[in-house]
Amino acid sequence: MTSISNRHRRQLQWAHLFAILVFVASWLYWPLSGLLIPFALWCLFAWLRNQSEPLKAGYLSVLKTLGVYVSFNLLAVAALMLAAQHNRGGLFSGSGANDFMLLIVYGLSGLLLALVGTVWALVRLVKGFQRLREPQEQQS
Repeated sequence: MTSISNRHRRQLQWAHLFAILVFVASWLYWPLSGLLIPFALWCLFAWLRNQSEPLKAGYLSVLKTLGVYVSFNLLAVAALMLAAQHNRGGLFSGSGANDFMLLIVYGLSGLLLALVGTVWALVRLVKGFQRLREPQEQQS
């Protein structure tokens, strides 16, 4: 197995940390999630440029994590859009109780999808970051 130079290892560590920062910051201020587009392009070009298998695997892991995050959040937006379709009439109108139940189900499933997508992506990134830190801790 080819070892990764310290420069490339540090670059991968910063990529993991930046993705974690953007994921958490996008919950606080959602337009920051727009930073994922140039970051994903940078990771893609870094993945294509490098010939080393460990580096390719590291960048591919970041790209997969970005895919998980974006796909789960798009599913959450779709569920919330479905919930918005059932937001009419109120609870006490003629079909209000049925619409209200659908509103609750779709709204909660949207929230759950967004939460699972973010937590799953963060766990993957933290595990990848820890794997990158292990060889440095063994050297010191």
